Amino acid sequence: MKALPPEMLKQVSTIFKAMGEPNRLLILQALCREPMCVKEIVEVTAMRQANVSKHLSMLRTSRLVGVERNNGKSIYSLSDPRIPKICDIVCSSVSDRIKESALVARSMKRRQRRSS
Repeated sequence: MKALPPEMLKQVSTIFKAMGEPNRLLILQALCREPMCVKEIVEVTAMRQANVSKHLSMLRTSRLVGVERNNGKSIYSLSDPRIPKICDIVCSSVSDRIKESALVARSMKRRQRRSS
C-alpha cells in the first residue's frame, strides 16, 4: 500500500466504512449489474424502500454511487468502474481465508482422531 497523506487516508477510510455494511454491499452488487431506480433495487435486494434510500444516501455521500434523473426517476449507478474490482479483491481474499480455515480445521480433526 502506498504511503498516503492523512487527508487521503481519511477519504479511503470513508469508502471502506461505506462498504463495511452488508446491505450496502448488496446494493453495490446489484448496481454492478446495471444502473437501477430505488424500486428496482428494492426488488433485487428484498430490502425495504426506506432502508434502500438510507443506504443509497450513505453510498452517494461517500461517492461510491451517483444518481441521474431520467423521466422523473432517479437512476443510481456506480460512480467508478473500479468498484467491482475492489469488491472482487476483498471477496477473493475472504474466500481464500475461509478455505484455509477449513483446511486447518480438517487437519486438526485428523490429528485428534489419530491421538484418540
